[in-house]
Amino acid sequence: MVWDAFRTLTISGPRARLWAVLQDVPAWPRWDVDLTHVKLDAETPPPTLEGATGSLTMKNGRSFAFKIQNLQPNRYLEYRTDLPGATAIWYWDFTKDGPRDAAGVETEFELRMGVRFTGFATFAYRMLLAKECDKAFKICMDNLKGLVESTEAEVKT
Repeated sequence: MVWDAFRTLTISGPRARLWAVLQDVPAWPRWDVDLTHVKLDAETPPPTLEGATGSLTMKNGRSFAFKIQNLQPNRYLEYRTDLPGATAIWYWDFTKDGPRDAAGVETEFELRMGVRFTGFATFAYRMLLAKECDKAFKICMDNLKGLVESTEAEVKT
């Protein structure tokens, strides 16, 4: 069974700014409403994040191991978390090109943030997390939008 929950949002500004925010893995709690701490297992400079591993600490105090995979610079990032009975792939997809100005510079882009669960316990995770995921995605995406569109964005927690 597969469950894919996501939210889509249009962001005005350069996608490179969003990419920079996503590459700063230890700073994810700044915009991710559910995280209190992210630690990489080894110091990993952004260009080599593919395969990086670490741990995520949630607001409820639980920690989970993760692995960054399938990086496409300025387009896509995902990480994998193995959970009891399921695998969760959290992703940020901004591959859809947006409009360009007269100089050919992209003026906005579409961001899709989501999580894809697979495994025998997927149904249980869906029942537990569906409403919470939608609320968290909205806050996280609004925070990311603010970070891209303004250098002095207020971030909600």
